[in-house]
Amino acid sequence: MGTVGERVRTCIERADANGEAMAIAYLARRDEQALAEAAAVDPSLPLAGEVLAVKACFDVTGWTTHAGSAVLADAQAATADAPMVAALRGAGAIVLAQTNMTEFAYGALGLNRTYGTPTTPLCPGENRVAGGSTSGGAVAVASARRTSLSAPTPADRFASPPRSAASPGSSRRRAVTRPAG
Repeated sequence: MGTVGERVRTCIERADANGEAMAIAYLARRDEQALAEAAAVDPSLPLAGEVLAVKACFDVTGWTTHAGSAVLADAQAATADAPMVAALRGAGAIVLAQTNMTEFAYGALGLNRTYGTPTTPLCPGENRVAGGSTSGGAVAVASARRTSLSAPTPADRFASPPRSAASPGSSRRRAVTRPAG
């Protein structure tokens, strides 16, 4: 079985391999910190090595919780994790990235004029949004799946795609054609 560090490194590599999609889906990343946390995590914890991407409406220490809006873009960074994030970290999960979202989670298509609209990596070259206010999280999960399906490696048996802390199961959302305009 792969180590916690290998799981985190695999998620980083998968995000890098899907650079265009992930540049809009991930608004902030903490690769080095995630690798350091992975090296120190207690492997007996129930979520040891599970890699998370947290929606931009939940506090993560050091990141601005802007909820996908320019209105909050200059707000001070969070000084503590949201209780949900703290609980996940306490159980051994590793936070890798902050994900894009519809402004203030208000919208069903995942559109965001400030930070860009995440598009699904499952239909390369097509203009399809990921859908839902957790569009960045959906793209993170879909990108990991697409990479593992298109270029499987022995590590794929052990590496988990990043999980969206805001929307478990967001990978099941259907791609929707983006409206013109």
